[in-house]
Amino acid sequence: MTKARSRLRVAQKALDELLRCDVRDEFIDTWYTYLVAAKAVHTTLEQGAKASAASKAWFEDRRVERKSDPLLQYMYESRNDDEHGLSAPVEYQPPTVEFGENDGGSTYELVDTEHGSQVRLTVRSKDGSSLVRIRARIPMMVLRPVTGKSNVYPPPRLHKGEILDDLLPTQAAELNLRHLSWMIDEAEGLQI
Repeated sequence: MTKARSRLRVAQKALDELLRCDVRDEFIDTWYTYLVAAKAVHTTLEQGAKASAASKAWFEDRRVERKSDPLLQYMYESRNDDEHGLSAPVEYQPPTVEFGENDGGSTYELVDTEHGSQVRLTVRSKDGSSLVRIRARIPMMVLRPVTGKSNVYPPPRLHKGEILDDLLPTQAAELNLRHLSWMIDEAEGLQI
């Protein structure tokens, strides 16, 4: 379990870095580091499980669980796609602003913008009488579909029966890391 715990620590360090990344290429590189370390936890547990029939059965149960869970399978296949494919499993999503319907034909103009990790917009009608309904999306890194063994895995929307809305890469990594930590704890508790 020492090696599995070591790889888990590497994955945690990569996740910590991801949460601080503000450069696109740095995020993509660190995402790769996270995926490799997370997959190494899984591989180490798989190799260790070959010691006995009971541990083989335990690992087979974890493999079936992974294959049936959209988030776990996505994360597993992401490393393979990143390693063997031509593009990263994360991509930059530029900022967008959508204006809601105006009230009776008024035209609107952008009055104020603050750039950074968050975007604040104030939009008023040209005559100053009303605010318009807007939806702004800040620039961010997002998960993209990955390919594994001729299957395409879209960004996951479900994990352990829970619906995942607008899942960011760092959130996916955190959920995956919790699961891997649980697997290590469970493997250590096996009486084999």
